Amino acid sequence: MEPAKPNYFTCTLGEAALAECHGDAGPPFSSIIDVVDQQAQRRPDEPAVGFARFHNGVQQASPSSSTDGPVTYGDLHRLSLGAARALTTSIGERVKTAGEVVGLLCGSSLEFVLTWLGLMRLGHPVLLLAPQLEPRAIKHLCHQLDARILVRDDLHEATAAKIGSSGIEVLGVPPYHPNGYSSSSGVSPMMQSAALAEPAFYFHTSGTSSGLASPVPQRHSMAGALPRLHEPACQSATFSTTPLYHGGLADCLRAWASGAMIWLFPDGECPLTARNITQAVDSARRKSVVPVTLFSSVPYVLEMLAEDADGLRLLASMDLVGVGGAALSVAIGDKLVRSGVNLLSRFGSAECGFLLSSHREYTADKEWDYLRVRVDADYLRFEPRESDGLWELIVQPRWPFRSKTNREDGSYATSDLFERHPHNANAWRYHSRADAQITLANGKKFDPSPMEAGMQSATPLLREVYVFGSGEPCAGALLFPQSGATSQSVLLAAVRDATRCLNAGVPGHARIEESMLVVVPSADGENQQVPKSSKGSFLRHQANVKFAALIEGAYAALPAEQAAASPVHVQDGDLLSVVADCFHRVMHRSVDPDRDLYQQGVDSIACIQIRKLMEAKKLVPSQHAALPLNVIYDQGTVTGLVAHLQRLRHEDQPGDRAGDDDDGDQLLCMMKSLASRHRLAPNVLRSSAAYMSSRDSSANAVLLTGATGFLGAHLLALLRQRQDVARIYCLVRASTKHEARDRVSACQVHRGFPTLPPPRGADDDDDEQPGAHCQQVVCLPFDLAKPHLGLAAGDTQMMLKEVTLILHSAWPVNFNLPLTSFGDQLSCLSELLALAVQSHARFCFVSSVAAVSSTDASHIAETISNDPLHAAPLGYARSKWVAERMCAEANCMLAQQQQQQQQQ
Repeated sequence: MEPAKPNYFTCTLGEAALAECHGDAGPPFSSIIDVVDQQAQRRPDEPAVGFARFHNGVQQASPSSSTDGPVTYGDLHRLSLGAARALTTSIGERVKTAGEVVGLLCGSSLEFVLTWLGLMRLGHPVLLLAPQLEPRAIKHLCHQLDARILVRDDLHEATAAKIGSSGIEVLGVPPYHPNGYSSSSGVSPMMQSAALAEPAFYFHTSGTSSGLASPVPQRHSMAGALPRLHEPACQSATFSTTPLYHGGLADCLRAWASGAMIWLFPDGECPLTARNITQAVDSARRKSVVPVTLFSSVPYVLEMLAEDADGLRLLASMDLVGVGGAALSVAIGDKLVRSGVNLLSRFGSAECGFLLSSHREYTADKEWDYLRVRVDADYLRFEPRESDGLWELIVQPRWPFRSKTNREDGSYATSDLFERHPHNANAWRYHSRADAQITLANGKKFDPSPMEAGMQSATPLLREVYVFGSGEPCAGALLFPQSGATSQSVLLAAVRDATRCLNAGVPGHARIEESMLVVVPSADGENQQVPKSSKGSFLRHQANVKFAALIEGAYAALPAEQAAASPVHVQDGDLLSVVADCFHRVMHRSVDPDRDLYQQGVDSIACIQIRKLMEAKKLVPSQHAALPLNVIYDQGTVTGLVAHLQRLRHEDQPGDRAGDDDDGDQLLCMMKSLASRHRLAPNVLRSSAAYMSSRDSSANAVLLTGATGFLGAHLLALLRQRQDVARIYCLVRASTKHEARDRVSACQVHRGFPTLPPPRGADDDDDEQPGAHCQQVVCLPFDLAKPHLGLAAGDTQMMLKEVTLILHSAWPVNFNLPLTSFGDQLSCLSELLALAVQSHARFCFVSSVAAVSSTDASHIAETISNDPLHAAPLGYARSKWVAERMCAEANCMLAQQQQQQQQQ
């Protein structure tokens, strides 16, 4: 059978090195910047990249300079030049040489791409930092590369703030000009040099062996090794769920080198669930000018989609579905192939790029998990290992890209082990790593040895500890007792505190929860042994085979000690506290039961561990013992999760069936409860009279929220034109007053309005801006999560004296979020209502017809609804209904107070 012809999605660097892969594609790219610039010349109006965003109920593409569609290659060129110019101003003289490394802490977004390209245009190698890194790991990486500047986006401000005074200056991503620059005119010489400094940027290892990550350099020369395939068939767009700071960037470069387009999931903006992925792809397909037929992911994503009917249909609709980063389980892969999915395994590394794939004739060849070698031994070879019959992949000196070598002949031993196909000498199935690292199903890696040593040393009752988890959603540990006479309960109690202490010092994905501790029983009266090499290290392949039943049992059901125990009946009234305890044990902190769990930092690994803890407690009947993989994200809050568990408990009891009606009743009660919870406190009303005496009677000031949004920007522009408005206070989500003003000014320019003039007498002090309150527009940073919105006392006092009108237009327009995700917005509204009452200012809340769109009337009166059923069945609409009720109750309370004062 002839091998399948490669396309840009399947072509390895070895295949790309073959002359026939390039055809008449032109000379190789000289740098990553050259990829962007050449494609901007050849195809300026063709789409390059789009970022699905949850907005207005569906995902939207990241806007280019003039449209709401994907960013073209011409846009990418202009915008990256503009980003370089903005970064020059932002960084200024903080860096001394062009070759200084700059850290980047940013989610997958257009901001990431432009900052990355802009810094490289300036000659700065970019250290790409995963947001999941602990602050000490970020500091370690920056210090290793002498990176004294760290640029972060708004989503990761809190993480960057934890770095502290460590010689690293943290800067926000500057506002970028919406049209970029059409040429290099006015651009510094460094920007014109195409950023040929090496390395171009750095990935980093997971760093769990020592607790600290290590940088992996990526050179501009890698661009010359990329495949340049420009056939029409290659213009299909890719959708990648992998973040840019990991494999998503490789997906980008692979697409761009062939002039293709890529869509990316909005990492950090919403949880990675089957529903969200499906909606994101559907939206990308509607907006894309080229068909989205290629899907790139990690095993964890495919496992989620395989469990979801819509997700499975989505995968089957793709021409190719690529998986990499970790080994996909054979069961899941086979299921996908049986369901008509053209599944493609892709194998590579940060050190050597794209090495192998299982690209083939998909209709006849179903062996998706066997990687095919299309190059000779001068490029790649497999070295046999006598100990276990596996083969290690060796990347030879002729391979077109190697960021590092570890052998004297210039080759690179990958430590990746493979099984040979029984009949095809050029087909290999990935098995495991030769080193100690364990790779979970989501691609995250960790070294188990610190946990093994720490747990073993915690008690003399333990002889050995073996950590497992390769290819699984989370890690577990086999506990080998010194004596078979030690009971399981005693042994588990002995290691419990040590395990919790160890968990606190490792990344979240490397933690081991109590439900995954398995005591290994003796066999025929003899203690069982973990297979070891002559050096005393664990032979993990043999150990996984030997203890397969115990390991599979830990994931399929419960540890033996728990499975043997009688179910502990938990009353419905105690269910909330039991579920909350599961969250506390995994997160090592309490979570708010009524706040959105994703916004509280409950990540996918934590969800897996919490779900297993709940299953171990047998909180639901046996037919529901295996809870859905996404049950925690789907329910949104602890309260919603408890309600779901209660429904599962009672759904089979006649006359006591908890279904959709119960869910609706609970939501209606929650809406009323939220409106009541955020009502004004009596002391706010009492203090309102005191502020009246200190008001500036000549002042006519407006407080505006949402000035960086579409409506808010237009409101601000109108207010700026009014002669009777002395001052406009804009509350902006930013870290400093300077950043707040820059954001508002950039937004005004983007909407076609004049820029904000600089504050008279201001010298850019983050805490105080002399003369700032003499300006027409005063921009103040605020924080929804902080008391009094995090506003400085002096700013609050000034607004209490001056503000006569509050326009509240800031609200996240996201139809995918549940009602509980709007808790911070409701708290903000409560604070603004209090400010309005105390200052006796008029209050205008920008609501939505969605708050009453479910009414039966053909004409909807302009009145505030008292019935929560009138709101559309969306979290956004329900939050607007709650907000309207809060405004109505505040108005009623104030009227009652005024009436009482008149009667006195």
